[in-house]
Amino acid sequence: METLYSNLAKLSEASHFGFVDPVLLRRIFVLFARDLFSDPDNYAEYTSLRDLVYTDVKSSRTLDVDLDFIYDPEEISKKPSVYVGTDDYAFKKQVIDNYNETPSDSVTSVTAETSTRVIIKHISTEVDVSLMLATLSTNYFTAIRPIMFKHIPHILSYETQMLSKPNLIEGSKIKAFQTNVTIGLAFNAAWTIIEESHLIKSVHTDLNPTG
Repeated sequence: METLYSNLAKLSEASHFGFVDPVLLRRIFVLFARDLFSDPDNYAEYTSLRDLVYTDVKSSRTLDVDLDFIYDPEEISKKPSVYVGTDDYAFKKQVIDNYNETPSDSVTSVTAETSTRVIIKHISTEVDVSLMLATLSTNYFTAIRPIMFKHIPHILSYETQMLSKPNLIEGSKIKAFQTNVTIGLAFNAAWTIIEESHLIKSVHTDLNPTG
């Protein structure tokens, strides 16, 4: 996490990207989730959650907030956790301006409309804690919708779609519950291909490649 967009201030570096790939998108949302759960003042009336706080110091944190690829239902601990991930990516060809060539035909831009869902899992051994954490995420990520339009390049739509009911996790060593928040996204994706002597020299997600 420290090597790519490891804090909110660095997210502006992604604004030139033509394609918000799953790696980048997950990190955008996990950083905002960490921002939410690092300050108990964000918990409003849920005062019983104030002891559950994310901090960058692993030994001090009472709430884990991480990417969902480390999530193992068989290794759930008693400490509540929030995991951020994405669903499948779907691509749809754009009818207009699907590609554009320069007069020299050395640079070609290709575009597509992309859609996916961000799924935020809230896990706790207490069903109410799982649901309250998910409700906080629902409130937060719905409220910051205008801000996300600034941080996700070429975004077309951003909608909070679902707050699930708490579900008992099967296969875990201890009894635990999971409540999901689902956010639907759509955005334009673009790639730039540089050719040299009729051969592909490079493919970029940067819309203004240097070569």
